[in-house]
Amino acid sequence: MKPISMNQLRRALDDAMTYADFKRAEELAQRGIRTARAKEWVGEIMYFKAQMKIIREDYKSALKYLGLAIKYDPKDGAAYNDRALCVIELGQIEDAFAYFDKGIEAEPDYATVYHNKGWLLN
Repeated sequence: MKPISMNQLRRALDDAMTYADFKRAEELAQRGIRTARAKEWVGEIMYFKAQMKIIREDYKSALKYLGLAIKYDPKDGAAYNDRALCVIELGQIEDAFAYFDKGIEAEPDYATVYHNKGWLLN
């Protein structure tokens, strides 16, 4: 298997989920967990575990793992973004804005968080 960076893996996973290729998304999330475990990157392990929960629509459990991902890497804008999307799925719309804002603060160059906040504002 060709080596892939965590950023590439995250982008590929995001694309798979965006286009509802959940089989591919699950394969990528599992690969992310394996890669992160090999490098002992706890924040990345938690992030990819959260993605597995999101794929399975277990948003409450995903929130737990995203919280841990943020604990280990408070500059992970994607984790805040995904946390916002999970609370939206759970019907907690107003809470999502705070997570989008934290994502923007943590990682101002992460365009997806701006896009998703704009989507919610519409």
